[in-house]
This record gives sequence, structure tokens and C-alpha cells, in this order.
Amino acid sequence: MPLFFFVAGMVWNKDSHEKRGFFTGEFLADKIKRLIIPCFIWGVLYMLLDMVMNHSFSPKLIAYLIYGSQAGFQHAGSLTSLWFLPCMFLSVCAFEIIQKLLVKAKHGALALFFISVLCACTGLFLPRLSNGYPWSADVAFLAVAFIIWGYMAASWIEKAANKKTLWAIIMMLLLLAVSLTYVFNLPYVSINNVDLAGRYFGNRALYLLNATGGSTFVLFLGIVLCRNKQIAVFISDLGRKTIPILLIHKPLVRALNRIGDTIGVPTAVTVIVSAAVAIGFSLIIYMLVKKILPIAFGESGVK
Repeated sequence: MPLFFFVAGMVWNKDSHEKRGFFTGEFLADKIKRLIIPCFIWGVLYMLLDMVMNHSFSPKLIAYLIYGSQAGFQHAGSLTSLWFLPCMFLSVCAFEIIQKLLVKAKHGALALFFISVLCACTGLFLPRLSNGYPWSADVAFLAVAFIIWGYMAASWIEKAANKKTLWAIIMMLLLLAVSLTYVFNLPYVSINNVDLAGRYFGNRALYLLNATGGSTFVLFLGIVLCRNKQIAVFISDLGRKTIPILLIHKPLVRALNRIGDTIGVPTAVTVIVSAAVAIGFSLIIYMLVKKILPIAFGESGVK
């Protein structure tokens, strides 16, 4: 999950924002359209499906849905993955406001880094609530830190990726760091895996190293792979459909995993096949639904 926030920071362009203004009404409307509206359209849809299947309804379900944390969506009988969208909305808005405040600051880069550390510490050490915070606001603090680090590292990552020897050394070091921190962090994790949405980090220092190192590894790999035009087109097209895949794929993955377990397919094979099939079906459903209701995916219409 940190990777998505890193990427949001990497693609943020300060020059274009200075020209059109920071945190404008247009910016806010665009983020609501792209993140919040799809979140609650699909949140309601999954909630209604769950109500029909379980023959139950309570006004609390709507309140949980509006609350917008991972636990809130779970209590509403909706898709728990939806927590990411309101959290991303809060974090990108916060980042935009921070950039607006620092645009004329004499030591803006230093101040930005200091703010990122403050946000990271807040996100790591805030008390954890059983139902999470509204719209995963607690996670948004850490997400802002990831966005800032992605923004600050963007030019360095691109330059380093263009130097083959340096790239190879960094990739090996990152892979080693991520592998070690993953193994060493497991004994600290009470739920058998780290979970950003629920803020289960295990050892916080190891988590940060794993999150930043893993994200940087994937970004380095992506830059190099995208030097091939065909791969670049494929990854770029898939990237533009990230939200539709997020909204649709999880129930498909669960169903395919159950089928794999039933017929005795090895776990590794099930994971790969279910991921590929779920993404394929998600894209098909996306193409069909967007013709009828493009706003469900944060889009204005078919181009």
C-alpha cells in the first residue's frame, strides 16, 4: 500500500500546481469525483448485496459506511478495500495544503522533510481505535509522509535508474533490505502480516525500512521496464485502471481462491492464476459499467 502513496508523490508536479494554484476548488472537485464518489457508490452497492444475501438491515450499516475506515466498511458488510479511497483523498489534500504553505518558504525542502517525519511519527504512534478513525485519518498521516518522500525522491530515483551499475547495486541492496526486514519483522506482527489500514506495523522501524525500500525497489524496476515501449504502454494503461481494479477484484480473488483450495491447486499457482483472472474480469466489468455509469469510476464519460 505505501507504493501507491509514493507514486502519488512522484507524479506530483510543482510547476503545474504553481501555475493553476494550490488546493483550488477545481482540485478539490476533481478529487471528490475521482475518489470519494466511486468509494461510496461501490460501498453502497456491496453493502446492498450483503444485505440481500444475509437478509438483514440496520441503520448502523449506513453510519459505518459513512465512517469510512476499513473496520467501518467491514461492519457495513461492504468492501474493506474501499478504505484506501477516502484515505488517499485526505492525504493528497493535506499534501497540497502543505505545498501551498511552503511555496515561498526559504528552506522549503528542509521544512517539507521535517513535516514528513512529524506526520510519519503521528501515523505510527497514534492510539489505535477498534473501528479505526473516520476516513482512516490516522493512516492518512503516514500516507502524507510517503507522498512527501515519493515527491522528494522522484528526481533521484530517475537519475539513479539511468546508471546501470548504480542501479544494479541499489536493487540488490534494496532486495536484501526488504527480505531481511520482512523476515525479522514477522515475530513482531500479531496478525501474521503487516496491515497499513489497521496500522499493524510490527516493529515500526523495520516497517518503515520495508515500506520505503520495497516501494523504491518497485519504482526502480518500473522505470527500467518502461524503457521498452510495449511494456510501458501496457503498464501505463493498467495504471490508469487502478481504481476500477481496486473496486472490483477482491470478491473475484476470494472466489477463485476458494475454488483453488477446493480442487487442491497449490497455493502459489492459485495466487498467480486468481490475480491474473481477477484483473482480466475486473477490466471487462469496468468496460461494461463505465458505458452506463462512468462516474462510478470517477470518470466523466467515455472518450
